[in-house]
Amino acid sequence: MHALAELTARDHQSELGIDAGLFARQLAKGALLHNSVTGAYQDAVRSGLKGSATLLLVDVDLRLARAAVTSLGDSKCVLVRGGKVVERTVEQEHGFGRPFQLSSQVDARDQPSHALRVDWPLKAGDVLVAATDGLFDNVMESDIAATVDAHAAAPAAEVARALAHRAWTTSQEEFARTPFSIGASEAFDLAFSGGKQDDVTCVVARVD
Repeated sequence: MHALAELTARDHQSELGIDAGLFARQLAKGALLHNSVTGAYQDAVRSGLKGSATLLLVDVDLRLARAAVTSLGDSKCVLVRGGKVVERTVEQEHGFGRPFQLSSQVDARDQPSHALRVDWPLKAGDVLVAATDGLFDNVMESDIAATVDAHAAAPAAEVARALAHRAWTTSQEEFARTPFSIGASEAFDLAFSGGKQDDVTCVVARVD
């Protein structure tokens, strides 16, 4: 099982003197301990740390050949099979650029009960890509699948590095057509182009 917790509103929190990464890391630590969004959140709140974060849990059971994916916010997991994305989690946003997130404020509107869970059957050769929106805002799903396919013989860690590097490179491009630019154009009825500079965390698992 792997947990990703991504901090949102980083700049705003740093202005308030909050170390944004501490709350996210506490969430991820609690998720690994409890294998539950609720348990992770309760541990993070009890820690007294301030902040907010999205959360993504991926639990792979090779004995049952299934992956259980729990998500809250806009970090995502996709399942690549035969060079195509065949399964994906759903992004949760209150509006463009405003993802659901767990907060140290216990009365916040987003709660562990809002997390979504899906179960995917797995086959040999499947590849799971779990990442923050820094990947999915900058790289099209078809290009993610193509990158995975191009590294079919490479270790999973190398695939993750290739995807993260592609996301970072695209985020610097002013005129690239990206999922972020398409979404921004639709949300604001204006013509946007280019990538989105953001944190990128990417974990890849291949089913043998």
